[in-house]
Amino acid sequence: MRIYLSQDEKRRVSVHYHPKKTFGAKLLQGLLKDIGWTEADMSRLKLI
Repeated sequence: MRIYLSQDEKRRVSVHYHPKKTFGAKLLQGLLKDIGWTEADMSRLKLI
């Protein structure tokens, strides 16, 4: 599991990380919606 802080450090997000697996489309959509990240943010963090 990896833990990330939002830029304003008011929210903490934990993401289960599996180096050889990918996120499913619905899970990824839910993550983006719930935490307010863009696809670019996920890419920058090397999650996708």
